[in-house]
Amino acid sequence: MSINDHFSAIGELNNIDFTIAAQDTINEFSNVTVRKRGNFIHIQLTLLVEPQRSFSRAWKTGVALDASTSMKVEYGRRVIGSIPYKHYNDYLNKGWISSENRDGRRAKSLQRPAVNDALAKGFIRLSPNTLDFIAPELITYLAGQMDLDASTHLIYWSGGNGSQLETVGDLKVNEAASLTIDGPNHMMFGDRSLLLPALKYYADKFQAAPLAMVVFITDGQIDDLNDVKRYTNQLASEIVYNHRNCLKCILVGVGEAIDEFTLKQLSSHDTDTHVNLWDYMIVSELQDVLKIFGEVVRDSQIVAPSGAVYDSSGKQVRLFPRGLPSRIGFTLPVTSAWFEIEINDQRLRQSVTVPPYILRG
Repeated sequence: MSINDHFSAIGELNNIDFTIAAQDTINEFSNVTVRKRGNFIHIQLTLLVEPQRSFSRAWKTGVALDASTSMKVEYGRRVIGSIPYKHYNDYLNKGWISSENRDGRRAKSLQRPAVNDALAKGFIRLSPNTLDFIAPELITYLAGQMDLDASTHLIYWSGGNGSQLETVGDLKVNEAASLTIDGPNHMMFGDRSLLLPALKYYADKFQAAPLAMVVFITDGQIDDLNDVKRYTNQLASEIVYNHRNCLKCILVGVGEAIDEFTLKQLSSHDTDTHVNLWDYMIVSELQDVLKIFGEVVRDSQIVAPSGAVYDSSGKQVRLFPRGLPSRIGFTLPVTSAWFEIEINDQRLRQSVTVPPYILRG
C-alpha cells in the first residue's frame, strides 16, 4: 500500500486506538500509544532517558488542603471521649455547643471554650493531626526538589458553603518545616466538598507556567465530580491545541473513610486526548509519604532541560522550554507519517503507521 493509500484508508476510519509494537519503536521510546480523533492523532510515550536531577526544577507547584467538615478529624479537630451529662448541660446553657452541617448531616459541635474546658478536666482528647505531618512533607519536597522558584503555593479549599478558598501563600522549604497545619483561619469548615473552585484557581494562577503540578489532599468526598470532569475536558483541549501548558493534578487520599472510588474515577477519566491530568495516591500517618509520592510523579521526572516535537512536515507541534518530562503527549495532523523529538541536541524519529488489522477493520 502506498503512503497516499495508507492515509486515505486512515481518513475513512473513525476513532482508532493502538500501541506501536515494541519492535517498531525506536530504542529511546517505550509505550507509544496512538489515538486518532477526527483529523488529528494524539500521541503519548515514555522517554527512556535517565532523569537529570540538575534540571529537576521545572515545575510551578501547589498544595490544596480540603477544609470540608468531614476532614476535621485529620486536622486534629475530632473530640475523642465523653463529657459527663452535668457538664454537657452546663456547656449547652452557656452556648458552647452548636449544631452544624457535616457534609449533609446535622451534628452537635463543641465550641472552643467547651473544648478547652473538657480538655483541661480530662474528659476528652483530640484526634491526631495527620495533616500536620503529611502536608509539610509534601510542601518541603515540592519546594525543595521540583519548583522552579523553590516555593510551593498553599491554599485551603471547600470552606463555608463548599466553594470558599483561603490562601496561605508561597512557602519555601524552611517555612514549610515550621508550618502548623490545623485548618483554615479565616473561613469555616465547609458543609460540602467542591473541588472545581480550587482547580480553577490553580489553572488560572499557573496559566503561564511551562509545567505546573498541584497536589489536592482530601478524603475523596467530592460533591461536584461531574463539573470537575467537564472542566478537566476543557483543560485537556486547551493543552492539546497549545492554548496552555501542561497541568498535572495529584489527589492524595487521607482519612479513616477515604472515598477511593471517586479518586479512581478522576484518575481514570478519559478526555479523549493524550492528556491525563489526574493521578491519585492513598496514604496513612504510618506510611512513607514521600516514597509513595515519588512513585506517583515518576513519569514527571525531567530528563532534559528543554525539548520540542516536530511533525513530518517540519512544523513544531509541542515545545518544552523549561524541562522535558519522561512521559509526554502531543498532537499530530493525521497526515503525519512520523514525528521527531528534539532532545540533547539530537532528533529522534518515530514512524506512525496504523497496523494492517485495524485498516482491514
